[in-house]
Amino acid sequence: FLETGQVIDLINKTITKLKKSEDICLPDGVALVMTPWFSPFISTMIYVIDAVSRGDSVIIKPSSGSPNTTQVLSDMFSDAFPDYYIKVILKGRNVNRSLLNIEYDKIYFSGSKETGKTVMEKAYENLTPVKLDVCDVCAYILRKSDNIRDAAQFIVDNKYIFCGQHKDAIDYVLVDNEVSDEFKKILIEETEEITGGDPLVYDSYGKIRNKESYERLCKLMDK
Repeated sequence: FLETGQVIDLINKTITKLKKSEDICLPDGVALVMTPWFSPFISTMIYVIDAVSRGDSVIIKPSSGSPNTTQVLSDMFSDAFPDYYIKVILKGRNVNRSLLNIEYDKIYFSGSKETGKTVMEKAYENLTPVKLDVCDVCAYILRKSDNIRDAAQFIVDNKYIFCGQHKDAIDYVLVDNEVSDEFKKILIEETEEITGGDPLVYDSYGKIRNKESYERLCKLMDK
């Protein structure tokens, strides 16, 4: 529901902006949208909304790691638009390189640095404009003058949404020594509230996407 609400809000804002704008947007042509398995719905829709608002047709290749959301996207767009306007590719990762061998007018990509490099290499061959959003380490700096409670709430919400399985999740926090103890106390309180104290059995908290990812995280914690 969180992603759906954000997408609806973005659509409404885009419509309002288009109505008020006096600029004429010229379509690029055919856009390729490649998105990751984490927060797959909103990651895809952000790019699709941008492309469609310009008048582009879109080929969407979601991650093979989120097959259920990919099917939802495919059903949704096939019900609303003809394939020549918006088409969702349902095949797995092996089709990525074949898709990138096709010349597009614009490429939207969000995901890992490794795949991002491949996208850039292919785009360079055809001088295709790319909107690139790759995963990186995210930090939060907390100063003693900041509101500690607000900061803790933001950090916890950011980190634990989608179980931390998204590219913008905060990885570490730099805290002023004078407020570090207070921050730790509040951070624990906020974490327990959002996870129910025991996230493994709390029904309202999301789960890790598959067994392999869960086992990898367990090994990291053991270290």
